[in-house]
Amino acid sequence: MKASCLAILLPFVLALTCVGEPFDQTLDGDGFTVLVTAPNAGDHNTVIITPSGLLSVNDPLEVPAESPLTRAFLADMDGDNSPELFLIFTNPGSGSYGEALAFCTNRKKSLTPIVIQKPEEKDLSGYLGHDEYEVVENTFVRRFPVYNKGDVNAAPTGGWRQFQYKLKPGEASWQMKIDRVASFGGADDANSSSPEHGMAPSALAGSQMKYADNHGHYVYTFFEDGLYRFASMSQNETAADSREGRYTYAVKSAGGATITFDHEPAIRLLFSDPLNATGTIEGDDRTYSFRIYRSDGE
Repeated sequence: MKASCLAILLPFVLALTCVGEPFDQTLDGDGFTVLVTAPNAGDHNTVIITPSGLLSVNDPLEVPAESPLTRAFLADMDGDNSPELFLIFTNPGSGSYGEALAFCTNRKKSLTPIVIQKPEEKDLSGYLGHDEYEVVENTFVRRFPVYNKGDVNAAPTGGWRQFQYKLKPGEASWQMKIDRVASFGGADDANSSSPEHGMAPSALAGSQMKYADNHGHYVYTFFEDGLYRFASMSQNETAADSREGRYTYAVKSAGGATITFDHEPAIRLLFSDPLNATGTIEGDDRTYSFRIYRSDGE
């Protein structure tokens, strides 16, 4: 039996509320809405989640947290047309550590907790915060930069570690179970790039690419058959536009690559590692930061 979930996660890099600012946002869940508020003040924080339009129970939930709430967004992780709500907490310290909690909407009937599996200690080696969380198709992804001994906070050298979660039913509640742990961009990563490609990934199929500006954020999903889907979201996480077509990805130099589309301006990228790039969009003089999220773990 399927259920949708409300998951409280650490952020991607888009549209974050500044630490210390009160959070107040209403999200549209295709038949129900959720008002999310938090004072984001002092050493302790209380998030109030107020659903409206659920079929059985719409009582507010109070979620205690030690860090400020910095983002809220909806995504339908299990494809049942009842989207998940993700809330993101970020510690204001230099490490930007985060926390993940979760709740289900149970086919738009009520909110109940989800258990998110904790990583094994060995998989947290080199972890010093700076987490990012995102939903890529039906996979919940957590990733963070890996620090080697002697690395400074602003310059990790160990690449990235990524945890891929799947939503599973449990005996008493729904659970996010770790399905795969993968590494990218470090000395042991033989898959994300190749010597002739430098830091550019050898392919984009099976991944998403995201960037943001002052108006919202934008997502390209790349499929194995050469097709892509583009979606734009406003700052309040409301869908603004979507379209599909074909794309071509070509590595031009060590770390440099170009993506051409049938219905979008071309994008030129310079990768600092296989998951992160700066680049420009044809016809736009601005430089953007692009993030690659992969669900295949390869």
